[in-house]
Amino acid sequence: ALVFTYSRAALLVGAPVFLVIVGYACCKARNKFRIRIYTAVCAVGCLVALVVLRDRLKEIFWFFINSKFSDSGRFGLLREGWNAFKHSPIFGVGQTYLQKQGYWFYSFHNTVCHYLFTCGIVGLLAYGYHRFRTVQLFWKKPTLETLCLAAMLLVLLGNGLLDICMVNGIPLMLYSVLLAFAEKLPASLDKPAAEETADADDMTPGSGSVTDAADTAAPAAEDAPAAE
Repeated sequence: ALVFTYSRAALLVGAPVFLVIVGYACCKARNKFRIRIYTAVCAVGCLVALVVLRDRLKEIFWFFINSKFSDSGRFGLLREGWNAFKHSPIFGVGQTYLQKQGYWFYSFHNTVCHYLFTCGIVGLLAYGYHRFRTVQLFWKKPTLETLCLAAMLLVLLGNGLLDICMVNGIPLMLYSVLLAFAEKLPASLDKPAAEETADADDMTPGSGSVTDAADTAAPAAEDAPAAE
């Protein structure tokens, strides 16, 4: 799928991370045997696609060869954004700046530079704080699940340094869903989220826990008349 997008940035960032995640899951995941079967089936499907779509793939291959490592005008775009930013450094030049200059796109093809140029120093500080909070979220939950989610987020962020990924609506929806999943995952694989919630409830007075029952039983026993 990445190949057919013609996106060199997606291939550069996404393909290596995909291979690492699949390899790690095949070796370390709890259902690794099932994942190995799925991976083998997908590998066979890719081989079939190579045969059936060989002419199309050959065309794409030569596109990448001819494109080489050209920046496709990105460096010139960044220079233009920097010059515009110097006239409005606090709040930036706005999200529609490029379209007002006659471009059909709206992004500077680099997440950090885009927020700096369009939202100024204020916007970059806000983005930096958000980035800090996401690192903090994953740092507190070092599990296989959060590792995979973090890898997927890194792919989006890495692509955003070369393309429009982190300022486009559809990738941002995926980004938000991944963060939501990360928020809900337990801090440890050995203790599901339901157990963590139950443990927290046990520490809360009036929760109906075993400790609360013991606390209410003690006064009752003291008030009961002694047996003659």
